[in-house]
Amino acid sequence: MASEPAGPWPPCRDGAVTAVPDVLGSYLARGWAIDQEGRWHAPSRDDSVTALPSKNAPKPPLRDDSATIICPVCQQPFARRGKRRWCSDACRSTAWRRRRQARSPALVVPPARPRRPITVYECDSCGARAVGQQRCEECGTFMRKLGLGGPCPHCDEPVAVTELLDQEVMLKD
Repeated sequence: MASEPAGPWPPCRDGAVTAVPDVLGSYLARGWAIDQEGRWHAPSRDDSVTALPSKNAPKPPLRDDSATIICPVCQQPFARRGKRRWCSDACRSTAWRRRRQARSPALVVPPARPRRPITVYECDSCGARAVGQQRCEECGTFMRKLGLGGPCPHCDEPVAVTELLDQEVMLKD
């Protein structure tokens, strides 16, 4: 009859106990466990994540020093050495000065001016003109916009600039 196994590993077909220490060690290193009754238990998910890598496994490089990068100041490619971010000390100094220099003052936009007081309007029904008034005083209807303008210096009639120049005029803000 086959004898009872002497260790926690399974017996062979013929009943002899086999022990392969390097295989046993590799299973134990991967997180497998043997209980008191000699049964194998697979590692839990948490144990497999925290398993240590083997000593012979290659370690990833900390950074790729052989890569060529672009200098952010002069835009010239250079081979990176260590933690260098600039190709030369001059570019490093320039970058420092650019970060520390005073900001230019914000662009001041002039306040918006209403255009209605300088706009000439004309009534479609009676032909009356007015500067700055959209409603016709004679017939009470709304007038259409002719463009920018003002009163004529000679006759004091409203005149649009487009009538004088024969081209469109726009205000420069």
